[in-house]
Amino acid sequence: MIAFSIIGVLSLVLIYFVLRFQNAQRELILTRTNARVSAKRATNAYRYIMALASEQQHELLSKLESANTSGLIKTTDYQRLQVLFSHFSTIVMFCSEKDATVEEAINSALKKEEINLLDVREVIKNMPNDVRMSWSRNSCESFIAACVAMTRTFTGRAEKSEEKDVQPGS
Repeated sequence: MIAFSIIGVLSLVLIYFVLRFQNAQRELILTRTNARVSAKRATNAYRYIMALASEQQHELLSKLESANTSGLIKTTDYQRLQVLFSHFSTIVMFCSEKDATVEEAINSALKKEEINLLDVREVIKNMPNDVRMSWSRNSCESFIAACVAMTRTFTGRAEKSEEKDVQPGS
């Protein structure tokens, strides 16, 4: 009788652990599926960020070139910003992927260039307050804002010079 009761208790314990194992297996499969979906979403998000950063880079370079053609920017500033804007998408992606600061990303991106972070900072010193404030935050969002504000500075200068060229009553 004791043997049968021990066998019965062990059978119940065995059934309990089999059910627990099956539940753990289901949870593992669900977790793997969620991990695959999350990885796919992250990959897509990085792809979209890269596309947007590349488009923004093209826009920044276009506005910078226009400002240079119009003579609204000093040659040294143009050369330094041209190199910085050429690496815009690389800097944004480095910040996004590595969770790095803009300073680290710029140093990494400009390793093989003739200019460095100090040269870029010299250009920033002569920019309006909103550009300097954005730049000083040293985050990816503020870097993007600073670059856009720089191009607005140039286009603002162009708009002001066009307004001076228009004579009232002509």
